[in-house]
Amino acid sequence: MKQNKDVPAVVTKKRVLAAMESKPVFKGIHNLKKRAFLVKYSESGRLFKAAKAAKIHWTSHYIWLKRDKKYVEAFAIAVDIAADRYEDEVRRRGFEGFDTPVIYKGKIMDRYKEYSDNLAMFSLKGLRPNKYRDSAPPLIGGPTQFNITFTNQPTQRQRSETEKILQSKVTTG
Repeated sequence: MKQNKDVPAVVTKKRVLAAMESKPVFKGIHNLKKRAFLVKYSESGRLFKAAKAAKIHWTSHYIWLKRDKKYVEAFAIAVDIAADRYEDEVRRRGFEGFDTPVIYKGKIMDRYKEYSDNLAMFSLKGLRPNKYRDSAPPLIGGPTQFNITFTNQPTQRQRSETEKILQSKVTTG
């Protein structure tokens, strides 16, 4: 039976156990609820969604972080797995594109490939931060400090003439 992407799968203990066994990285966590949460978090990267799927209150996660060192290590791995999934999606949308429908009078007439320039740039910034970071140093070299010395100081007469000109430019309200 094909699962509809819009309808969430029914979460059963059997499905959770099967998903947990498919993630051997969490085998060091013996509490089933903790393991279920870690598996669901690694799949979605979303705390509330993972807590709901594991049938726990979301605050349990923070309690476990404070009390269980093995859980802290396992959660760091779950975060890395979720980040890898997100990076894959970012690259797909940025470089492979995604289909966007052309709608006319409420009907889909055609589709075209759309790309995300922002996601492509974020991906490049991650891959080559020295080249694409926001605060990249300029490519040209040169001095970073300028010492300026004025050798021709204006005379008193020149200063007073400049002040008169500036005063005449100031308009009173």
